[in-house]
Parts: sequence; structure tokens; C-alpha cells
Amino acid sequence: MAITVYQMMPIPPDEAATHFVEIGPLRVGVELRFLDDAGLTEAYGDDAAALAEIEANKPAAGVEDRGISLHVFGDDGREYLRFDLFETGPHYHYIAHDRGENVIVDFDPVAHGEMLPWALDQLRDRLQPMLERAGAGELARRIEPDVLTGKLPELAKLASDTQAELAERLRAGN
Repeated sequence: MAITVYQMMPIPPDEAATHFVEIGPLRVGVELRFLDDAGLTEAYGDDAAALAEIEANKPAAGVEDRGISLHVFGDDGREYLRFDLFETGPHYHYIAHDRGENVIVDFDPVAHGEMLPWALDQLRDRLQPMLERAGAGELARRIEPDVLTGKLPELAKLASDTQAELAERLRAGN
């Protein structure tokens, strides 16, 4: 399992293209994302250190990927976890604002299967320790398991519908 630690925050979600589900003190967004070198340069264009970090860690062929992202925000407006269910390089993030770190962990589909069911399982069963690792322990302690469990079907449907939208767009050549 490869882990990369960046000293920069990830590209924020496009709020207009992200659908949110409120889960107690959490706001979980589902976004259809297309990521490439040009988008990275646009997002970090004024930050030479960030561009250097990206250049040092990106694949030799460059970055070109797509899929859905699950963004986990606290009621403080900060994103703490992200699951990028990308076609080529699926991964997830621990976004530790207190340390200024964006920790990216590669996802292994051979060991874990499809990423969407795995990510939803992590939200159901491992959300609190994952938030603690991201430096959001106080937020983690305020999560009510029954509220979380009750909202997961809505989140799962939204994510599944967004994956279907991506598949349809790809079939249509967009």
C-alpha cells in the first residue's frame, strides 16, 4: 500500500457539481471528477511548492483520471476525508489541517474489491478512527451511529447514481 504525504491541501470540490447529504455534524458530498495535468496546474498554478510536490509524485505518463469522489466535511466547513473512486488510480485522503498534511493512500482493488462498497463500509464501520487520524477527534466523538447508519442508504444511492452518470457520459463520448 503506497502512501504519499503532501504539504498542501487537495483541490476543493466543485460545490456546484457536488451533491451533499447531511449526517449529523457531517456533510458528505458526492462529486463526479475529471482530473488531469492541466487541472492540477490550474488549481495550484500560483503555488510553486505544490507544483513541485505534484511533479515529484505523479506518474511518468502524467495524470488523467476520472471517477466519483466522496468528500467528508465537518460542520466547521473543513474536509477531513476523501475517497476518490477513480478508474486508474483509486485512493483516499486523510486531510489533516492541524498538520498541514494531505495524506493519500492508494486503494488496492485486488485486496479490497470494488471501492464504492469498501468506502461505504469504512464510513459505516471506521469513520471515527479515520477522522481521528485526520485530526478531527472532537468531530468524530459527536457522530451518532444511528444517524450515520440511517443516512448511508441515501449516500449509497447518490454515489451509485453518480457512477451511472459517469458510465453514461463515457458511452456518449463526453
